[in-house]
Amino acid sequence: VQIPANTTFTGDSTPSIGLAATLTDSQALINTGGFAVILLVIFAETGLLIGFFLPGDYFLFLAGAICGSGNLEIGFVPLLLGTILAAIIGNFTGYAIGHYLGEKLFKKDDSRFFKKSYLERTRTFYDKYGASALILGRFLPVIRTFVPVFAGAV
Repeated sequence: VQIPANTTFTGDSTPSIGLAATLTDSQALINTGGFAVILLVIFAETGLLIGFFLPGDYFLFLAGAICGSGNLEIGFVPLLLGTILAAIIGNFTGYAIGHYLGEKLFKKDDSRFFKKSYLERTRTFYDKYGASALILGRFLPVIRTFVPVFAGAV
């Protein structure tokens, strides 16, 4: 059996190959990219529709632990402020994406996966629960990726 040259071994001795395996391995992400990757993951998880699969909660915990042990090139306060800023900018980006796509979705005909009634129900939900939905959505994995986008769409 030949093992590809770009294969790395994780702590449990299972090989992980390339970028796809690294995207869900928080420690490898932090060790490879440091502070910049931490900010990028938080931004992507909160602002881009592609960030829902990223391990954000565990990632933040691990980043704090690595920072606390002195093995991260940045201190705790800059880490805290940077991740807060990345999340806020991510939310604004998600809202802007939703605002841009929302106008197009209201003009689009119903399809198998999309119906205007879904968008109307979302609008009703946000009219009723608005700020609470945005704040509570921050604490639910996967949901946090879509909340600002849907808010912008309606």
